Amino acid sequence: MVKFTASDFKQVLLGYGFAEGAANDYVEMFDTLDKGLMFEHIQETKPKMAGLSIEAFAKQFATAYR
Repeated sequence: MVKFTASDFKQVLLGYGFAEGAANDYVEMFDTLDKGLMFEHIQETKPKMAGLSIEAFAKQFATAYR
């Protein structure tokens, strides 16, 4: 695996046409993911999942957006 510095990653994003603010947000998000902090709250609280299957969710979603 190759890791890039935050500044190199930001330069790549800017090169692809990202706005400065969006590039900063992406850099922050991936840094947070890399450090294992993105889902820290979920790990701490371990919320109970509703038990809804993906199929049932898809039906509810489709109904709501028709």
